[in-house]
Amino acid sequence: MIIYNHGSDKSEASLNHCNKGSMNVPEVIRNLHNKKINDFIIKIYRMCTGVRGLKEYDWERVHDLWRQEGNVNGFIEMSDFDGIKIYDKLKQMSKKKITLDKVNELLEKGFTNIVLAGHSCGAMVSLHLTSSYSDKVKGSIAINPACGGTIKYRKEWPTWGVVRDHWANILAQKSEINSLVFIHNEDQYENIQTLSFLTKINKVQIVDFTDINCEPAFGANHHDLAVYPKEDNCFAKWEVKNNYIISYLERLF
Repeated sequence: MIIYNHGSDKSEASLNHCNKGSMNVPEVIRNLHNKKINDFIIKIYRMCTGVRGLKEYDWERVHDLWRQEGNVNGFIEMSDFDGIKIYDKLKQMSKKKITLDKVNELLEKGFTNIVLAGHSCGAMVSLHLTSSYSDKVKGSIAINPACGGTIKYRKEWPTWGVVRDHWANILAQKSEINSLVFIHNEDQYENIQTLSFLTKINKVQIVDFTDINCEPAFGANHHDLAVYPKEDNCFAKWEVKNNYIISYLERLF
């Protein structure tokens, strides 16, 4: 079973949608449905967390710490009025919890061969769960993993940079993560340099698809190149020729 987890759209405070543009299950993952890998048949589970993150007043409190006190660690250190950490209310934390709940549910139903896949924040969540629950998750397919805004945005709003670096540091401390990671070096969220720490982790296979020779369609950017448009996607065609995903799954099983 491959559980696909889409990225986050719009703002932290808005509800995540699961069926618009790059939120759809991309062609490169849909093409795997019913494929045979050694003695197994692939099935795709479309994960739709539908999460909403921090409300506006939480944003203001966190950013006031930075503007007034010079403390950029608001997201990590602050607790909300209900005693719950602000950090634990971020979209990515909710996605992580809901996805893990689904993994546990499928394990209880007898699906013991589970692989996570995702794009953007869904990819980063997949990496984190793979690194922490290797007893439950066989591996992951991470396409343009990123949580925490664009590289430029993180420089302008260092509070977000702290969250992003916190997640990166958790991964960097792992000795092994069984994952196939696709990275485009013109991605405005993460690139080969910002994700270079992954190259030092055992069993992480990095695929740089910068030279794919196709441009984003319909006003999308390089971050969404691999998952949008939904049909006739150039990344999906490129992957069929190169066979990275199938080869990875064959090694897993």
